[in-house]
Amino acid sequence: MIRCGWDLCDADCFALPPRIETNYDGFPRLIHGLQGLVWRVAGTPTAGDLVSVAALCALCLYLWRRFHVPLAWAWLAMLAVPLVQIHLSISYVDLPANAGLALALLVALRLWALPEPPRWPDIALASIALAFAAGGKLQLTPVAFAVWIAIVAMTVHRLRWPVPRALAAAVALLLAGVLLILPQAMSNAATHGNPFFPVALKLGPWALPGPEVLQSEWVPQQWRKRPGWLRWAASVLEFDSFGGRFVPWTAAQGDVPPSSVAFRMGGYGAFYVVCLLVLLGWLGRPTQAGRRAIVFVVAVSLGCASLPLSHELRYYLFWMLTLVSVVLVLAWTPEFGGPAQETGQRVLSVAIAIALATVVLATGALYLQPQGVKLAALLEPTNAPVAAVRDGQTLCIAHRHRTAFLHSELFHPGRSYRTRAIEGDQERGCDVVFEPR
Repeated sequence: MIRCGWDLCDADCFALPPRIETNYDGFPRLIHGLQGLVWRVAGTPTAGDLVSVAALCALCLYLWRRFHVPLAWAWLAMLAVPLVQIHLSISYVDLPANAGLALALLVALRLWALPEPPRWPDIALASIALAFAAGGKLQLTPVAFAVWIAIVAMTVHRLRWPVPRALAAAVALLLAGVLLILPQAMSNAATHGNPFFPVALKLGPWALPGPEVLQSEWVPQQWRKRPGWLRWAASVLEFDSFGGRFVPWTAAQGDVPPSSVAFRMGGYGAFYVVCLLVLLGWLGRPTQAGRRAIVFVVAVSLGCASLPLSHELRYYLFWMLTLVSVVLVLAWTPEFGGPAQETGQRVLSVAIAIALATVVLATGALYLQPQGVKLAALLEPTNAPVAAVRDGQTLCIAHRHRTAFLHSELFHPGRSYRTRAIEGDQERGCDVVFEPR
């Protein structure tokens, strides 16, 4: 949001400490840029939440347009997922990026499960959705490109063109995917020698440099010696994941100490997950398309469980969004329907209603009502340090990276000065240094 222009606040206006700036430069910023654009147009940073709302609406619209799922039930089914309900109004990039990936997976589902020619508008939509996903979260880049490879392979197979023409089409589509999905990864590889920079990785004999590593501290102590797929399954089923929280679900599930088995675990609603998995097996078995949908969900699950830190469910929300979407498809799409489809619609509707009511009651509707500190109240502590710096000078905020941005000239119209977040002894070039208590 800061670096993407829109006349908001460039690097001269505000800068983080060099270590964090280097890391930030390695991450994709498409969604941040869209949030900044909405902020610029609407005049308030809270409008950035509309990017998440729009992404989820796009997923629901695709379910309605291509699979005949009623819009109301599609929206309520998504809202019944605790992390989805939370992330609709906090401007994290997790939900919009994963909604884009889930939409592309639904395009792949049609290609895999239905005996129909590829729809080029859907292929184009999938490429845009995957570019959106990779442009929001670095972790999703390899997943997005793997999904694109699968879509290209199924598209070329369904076209049944002569080999030279099919090969040319595959190459063209793959090249388009590289240009749309991998620009940040290619930039990181060229600049830092690591497409996943700033995360340092070791892939066989290759060591990819970076200042950050995947830390075991991000895993609950009780789960650190367990395989990743088992942690993922326990997190999805919310095994002992509620202890120590003031509400069962929070934005990152990290509001308990690492010594707690609930640390960064859960977020999908175990009851809802179990209901959806049961409905998946029941509604999918009678038809060939339904059985292929089951295989599809199994493949997506195996892939998701093997990803780094897969137990942090907000990183890979696409799994739950896809599971919800596939069950909606089995319940409402005629091509997937079996003899129990109408009954399945009623059962699924009850499951959605119960799951949604459970989340609302368990959280006290915390995430469905306006609440929190007003922007004016957040800015009030910044007035004194800002008053101490003259126009043209540099104000440095020490050891408070999360609130330093509020001291910038962006939030103090009529002033012209630079703001820097610093750590340690980085006071060189600072005219005024302030360390909030």
